[in-house]
Amino acid sequence: TMAGSYVEHASSSWAPMQDGPGSMDRAGSAKGALGSSSSQLQSANSCSYGNETILEEDGGSGGKKDNKDLLALGIGSEEVQDDVWSVPSQVLDLTADIGENSLQVKLFRYLQKLGNEFEALAGEHLKSIIRTLLAHHSIDSHEEWLDIIQETVTRAAANIDRLEMPGNAPQDPRDYIKVKRVGSGKPSDSYLVKGLVFSKNIAHRRMPSDIKSPKILLLGCAVEYERMQNRLSSVDILLEQEREHLRLSVARILQYRPTLIFVEKTVARNAQELLLQAGVTLVLKVKPSLMNHISRLTGSDIVQNLADIRPDNFGTCDHFYVKTFKLSPEEVALEGKLASKTKTLLFLDGCPYKAGCSIILKGSSLSSLLILKKIITFGVYAAYHHKIECKFLPLQCISAWNPASTVTSDKLVKGLRQSYDRVRDKNAGCEISISPFMLNTGSSREGGHRGHRESSDIGSFQHFFVSLASRCPSRGLLCEAPSVHDIAFYESSDVSLVRFLRAALPEPNRHCPHPRCGDGPSKHIRAYVSGNYCVTLTVKELADENALPGKEANVIWAWRQGPHEAAKDCIRVPMTLEAGQISLGIFLQYFFAAPTLKGPDGHRLNNDFACYFGIGKGIARFTCEKIKPLGVYLPPIPMTYNAEIDDKWLINEGSEVLSFCEDIFGRIENMIGRVKHKIKSSTSSSKEEYVKIKELEEEVKQERQSLEAFVSPKSRSLINFGELSQLKVFEMNRVRKKMVIFASSCISKTIYINDGLSAQTPGHSRQKSLLGNWLEQVRDDVLQNGSKGEAREKEDPSSQGLASKKSETADNLSISHASSSGRNANSKQSQSQSLQSMKSATDPIPHFKTLNTSALSWSGRFTLPQSTEEKVVAVYDDEPTSLIGYVLMSNQYHERLEELKQESLQKSVENMSTSSPSAGDQSNATSQDSAVTGSDTAKELILSEDTTHIRHSFEDFAKDGQSKVHFQVTVYYATQFQEIRRLFGKGDETFIHSLLRCKKWETKGGKSNAYFAKTLDDRFVVKQMSKTEISSFLTFAPSYFRYMNTKLDSTKERCCLAKIFGVYQVVIKHPSSAGGASKDIRLDVMIMENIFYAKAISRIYDLKGSIRSRYNAEPTASNAVLLDENLLEILPASPILVEQDARAKLERSMWKDTSFLAQLGVMDYSLLVGIDEINGELVVGIIDYIRQYTWDKQLETWVKSSGILGGAGKVPTIISPKQYMKRFRIAMMVYFTLVPSDEPPEDSLDPEAM
Repeated sequence: TMAGSYVEHASSSWAPMQDGPGSMDRAGSAKGALGSSSSQLQSANSCSYGNETILEEDGGSGGKKDNKDLLALGIGSEEVQDDVWSVPSQVLDLTADIGENSLQVKLFRYLQKLGNEFEALAGEHLKSIIRTLLAHHSIDSHEEWLDIIQETVTRAAANIDRLEMPGNAPQDPRDYIKVKRVGSGKPSDSYLVKGLVFSKNIAHRRMPSDIKSPKILLLGCAVEYERMQNRLSSVDILLEQEREHLRLSVARILQYRPTLIFVEKTVARNAQELLLQAGVTLVLKVKPSLMNHISRLTGSDIVQNLADIRPDNFGTCDHFYVKTFKLSPEEVALEGKLASKTKTLLFLDGCPYKAGCSIILKGSSLSSLLILKKIITFGVYAAYHHKIECKFLPLQCISAWNPASTVTSDKLVKGLRQSYDRVRDKNAGCEISISPFMLNTGSSREGGHRGHRESSDIGSFQHFFVSLASRCPSRGLLCEAPSVHDIAFYESSDVSLVRFLRAALPEPNRHCPHPRCGDGPSKHIRAYVSGNYCVTLTVKELADENALPGKEANVIWAWRQGPHEAAKDCIRVPMTLEAGQISLGIFLQYFFAAPTLKGPDGHRLNNDFACYFGIGKGIARFTCEKIKPLGVYLPPIPMTYNAEIDDKWLINEGSEVLSFCEDIFGRIENMIGRVKHKIKSSTSSSKEEYVKIKELEEEVKQERQSLEAFVSPKSRSLINFGELSQLKVFEMNRVRKKMVIFASSCISKTIYINDGLSAQTPGHSRQKSLLGNWLEQVRDDVLQNGSKGEAREKEDPSSQGLASKKSETADNLSISHASSSGRNANSKQSQSQSLQSMKSATDPIPHFKTLNTSALSWSGRFTLPQSTEEKVVAVYDDEPTSLIGYVLMSNQYHERLEELKQESLQKSVENMSTSSPSAGDQSNATSQDSAVTGSDTAKELILSEDTTHIRHSFEDFAKDGQSKVHFQVTVYYATQFQEIRRLFGKGDETFIHSLLRCKKWETKGGKSNAYFAKTLDDRFVVKQMSKTEISSFLTFAPSYFRYMNTKLDSTKERCCLAKIFGVYQVVIKHPSSAGGASKDIRLDVMIMENIFYAKAISRIYDLKGSIRSRYNAEPTASNAVLLDENLLEILPASPILVEQDARAKLERSMWKDTSFLAQLGVMDYSLLVGIDEINGELVVGIIDYIRQYTWDKQLETWVKSSGILGGAGKVPTIISPKQYMKRFRIAMMVYFTLVPSDEPPEDSLDPEAM
């Protein structure tokens, strides 16, 4: 259920210190143990979870030990400075002679004009509400009823004065109104009774039924004789005893000479006869609520014992009488009164206290009168609020007045009218709020949605949701954790402003009940959050000599301090007690939903001013700040791609290509220059040699010009937005490959000329020496510039792009490939094998073998066999994704993949045939086969449990140009992941495009030291998997595929899991001749989506719901990933405020996903959270969900729980999967503070539910 009333929030929070747990134990503190046993959720809409404590006793190693309580709202997180508590010396004296002071005269005139204007606007608003309701219900003669109802409800509201009632009387004005329907007459015959009218009759028809100024007695007890139990007596004696007892009882009543008695219970027949003889009118069996109503109206006390009757217990009214009305046939049929066709009403007219009234409705059909009764009841509710609002707001406007202001009263009134008109325009002329200055932001408590303005019950919209919290900045404690309250205006969940202030202001015996606090109200800050605003309440206790006057007379002072104003510029106004009866909920809604209400100087009356109230030594200060709750961004389905990001990394890649080509051209030209100089200086050189070197020089020049045209600004179609960008990366690889071939050709020709040979190939040793030395120099230069395997950023703007000329590059690529032997299409390996291997493509290109061209491509292997010349995939030894991309692009891989697909589909057909009644029918089998290979193919493949792994290996030359490097890639669940990529991404080609380049990602805060990388287009993350993790994943992978398949058709339940798009094993074996310079590599990696793609992330958290070893000691380091303790450290000052709907969406998704993981026995997962302040989003995704609960984890749990390794008493990081799920869920919901909206918050889910 929702939280309690404001009175409880205002007063019980500051009760004298008591033993026992405070509110922090209910809402969650930084002490305790996350995941300890607890009760169910304490509040359906609260951040608190029963007695569930939120965190462990202390931090883990390296963490902070003195954590502050979490979730305090950071608005006004520090104590208010003393200078804001200065009290204005200028006072509006409502008791002064207005002729004495010109300022007083001015203020009184302004106050009078404001009051008149507020009343006029309130009248218009009330009429608009009534007209809307009458029109909606299609009431006949609704124009006639409009004036009657408005006048009636206005008079009725005037007869309700809470100041004349006891403090425990209901606040809702509708509790003081009785509406009785009489189906005769016309609408104008309806009238108001200043008292009470109710359906009842007197006990005896001979009792007086018309009494002027009756003396009224209310009895809450019965007037009867109680016989003694277990005592034998004769009947005569018992009757005599009863008569005597009743005679004495009636005599005691009659000694005070009452004329009208209302009894809640019964009166014995003998007693009734005695009262009849005495001329006393008796009414029996009156309901308790009705007795209370009569008591308030007449001033009578309800006597619970005849012995307690006193002279001051009696009340009166002007006139008591009984009226009998003849029922119409419609009323008789409806009420089922077939025996009696009349209705008897008792009237208490002219009651001395303004505690309500009654309304007699006439002049329409019974069905219409039923609707009119509801309209009138709500009209009284609205009129009562208008009466109080017209007393409160004028004083508030005057309290915001600056005496130096030159604003005239006419301008002020005009501004007020403009504020009202703006609200009406925004509300589209349809009013559902009882205040004329509030926007229609409320929602129906019956489940209506925002803007549901045709509800027949406007009363259900008169409420709002607010999150309440209290904290002590000096102690760093959250004394009351945020909890959501449903505040219904003037109902039991609400209190008057004056009552709240008296409960909230400092008193000597008021202390915070938090066990680690105990300070008074002045040391605390309260925050009220709703929508996009936070109202902060602070209080101050003044010194005795500075106390405000009038406390004994219940004077409440009010003033407002505007921006850049000092207290001396403000006016202190005494607030009338009637104005103080305004609902606290309405007062807060002025901050949340009345932005157009302006003060005298044009500033927003509630949002731009600090609002002060003072009683004696206590001052309360309300301030309002705008907040921006975050939405929640879950991993999208399908994945999104951002053209601008693609363009950025393509430009960087193009710059690297340009630098690569320029470096090669420079070195080739340098070699040609040296050979040319040698020819000129040699006396034995021939003309033929000179011609050849000139031809080579011209060839290099033309090639350079071709490159310059390729990358010129006018033809930069290479760097392009959209899907063509995929082709551009392949195109750049083709440029690299061409340059490697071109360099090889130039080197060969230069060596040939240099050796002076005209018709033979240069010697191998000579070539190796010259080429090797030159390549070593080039490689060293490149490594020194830091360009090995990474994109370089060039300052020269002309190098920021490359243009496409496919025809030119294709024509110049003269490569002689040795055809590798293909796979026998008919050969099939046994289905029992878990790993499918393809024949290795190990045959190198003969031409390149003699020219050592592999050494040319030190930043990438471009000369490997390609599946197509249009799409060149380069392999970078230190970028495992490029190796995976090369394999996924190869023909051998695709051939084997298609075989595995057909095998899986054939199995599906066979299974269907086996289960089909007509399995032997050929036509039936054909139709089944067609069905499987049609629209259901994707589903069949993704749900297949076949271990469709593919292994592909090949070789290429090492850097020494002689030995070979062995490459091997194992693709796990190849067919299933291909469908995952097609359904959730954009298919294999887009995926490969991303894998072409990656870079190692150094993060601060992780503990595993595993290989971690991102693709250069920022779309995917590559993470190394341990042996245990790869084993776990291969076990539950089919369950993962089935679960992801369910998310394709899900519209409401999104998925928090960061999607995995492939799992691979990458092996690189270097030859022993490398001398240890190159290490062998064996990596098991998974490639998953980067949930922060295209997001402006300012902070990253990796959250597990534990604080054992969950602290990053370098939170300000570059790329720092912060952990749970880091978040708890900043939450008191900077809570993560999340929109209500977004938090509910996150909760639903998280519950579903964690339930799935717990069923698989998976644990140790994290919620990766990024704060995108630019887009106002909380970007989240569950990661690392590949570790199952195994025996080693069980052992770890036992060791940590036992305290053998220290930290005794703490809940271990590793617990059972179900316990982990529960702890994780609770913590995540506590970490993110719900900001309520107009809609009712959803009930919180059970953290233990599977």
